[in-house]
Amino acid sequence: MVPNRDALCEDNQERVIVKVSDNAFASDNRTLCVGPQNFKKILFLGKGSHGRVYSVKSVGLGIEKLYAMKVVCKDEGKERLNQIAMEQSVLNEAKHPCIMSLNYAFQTDKYHYLIMPYCAGGSFLQLLRHQRNHRLEESQARFYAAEVFVALEYLHLLGILVRDLKPENILLHESGHLMLSDFDLATRIHANPNVIHNQKRPSWFATRKDYRRDSISPGASAERKKRRPLHRRRMSQCEYPFLDTETHFETANWQEYSVVGTLDYIAPEVISDETYTSSIDWWAFGILLYEMLYSTTPFKGSTKAETIENLLDLSKELTFPEEIPVSAEAKDLLQRLLTKNSDIRLKSPQHIRQHSFFSTIQWPLIRHTKPPLKPIFEQAGDAKLDELTKYDHEVL
Repeated sequence: MVPNRDALCEDNQERVIVKVSDNAFASDNRTLCVGPQNFKKILFLGKGSHGRVYSVKSVGLGIEKLYAMKVVCKDEGKERLNQIAMEQSVLNEAKHPCIMSLNYAFQTDKYHYLIMPYCAGGSFLQLLRHQRNHRLEESQARFYAAEVFVALEYLHLLGILVRDLKPENILLHESGHLMLSDFDLATRIHANPNVIHNQKRPSWFATRKDYRRDSISPGASAERKKRRPLHRRRMSQCEYPFLDTETHFETANWQEYSVVGTLDYIAPEVISDETYTSSIDWWAFGILLYEMLYSTTPFKGSTKAETIENLLDLSKELTFPEEIPVSAEAKDLLQRLLTKNSDIRLKSPQHIRQHSFFSTIQWPLIRHTKPPLKPIFEQAGDAKLDELTKYDHEVL
């Protein structure tokens, strides 16, 4: 019998709410109570506008493990508390290899704590900065964009808008694969995705001929060659259903007005205080791909005011630095994603997936494909002693 996953216990008059996902060390007859005393700070990883993040080592929880611990002070206002609640909700619900998960969540009188898997590869921004000219080769950018795409598509299926997609909020697992994180600015709607029959066979689908060719290798034995290989029934083109993650947003009778996000990645309709839907995440996706290829964002100005002007001025079209070689397919995708008019912007996951830029991606195998770059692992010397000791009261 698995213990209650949202257990409540009292310890030294501190209210501790526990989210249990690592329950191998929990017995059948007791509820696992976890608090700050169960984690020892190792490295200070960084801080944002709210909260700090440390790498920590578990204490008294069975097998010793490394985690990332996000600490948010409750004194930072109701809006911030709502944001941390949203982030906890998204982390708890999303079950996808390209999205950060939640191991434990608890709180004391003064702080909220989120305990997540530790991504030793650091942030995607760090990876970009370690590359020559701070940009990726097109084949590398294609792989990482594909991983971000499947994560965004999955979140949209859950009715979740990210609203703050950027390199800083993407982490690298030690395997080199990406994981989306930091969902404190996310928002949620009630989503009812439609299942629609696809009229085109996916390029990654193996035919019977492919199975027959792969099943008999040059080194196979004569007996194996005679054996009839197992065939997967070939489906007709109309039998490939997909989940339409665009329509259910547009027909959900819901639109958002809040101005949130990071300026270089914010869609024009957000800045102009217009209603918006899922297209703002695909705009940010386009900005991210552009930065991968060109090491800068396309509408960045010398000041915030100039950046806003560049975003809102319809006469200022998307441009591409001529000195950087980028394929026509990549430029076409960027043009479609970064259309300032949200009504005609490319925002259908099905159409993005089928764009010629991604023609070489085997979507079902993306997480089993070797990443093109090795992650930049965090070093113990990166930690600042004062950052580890300044907030010692946060961890007992």
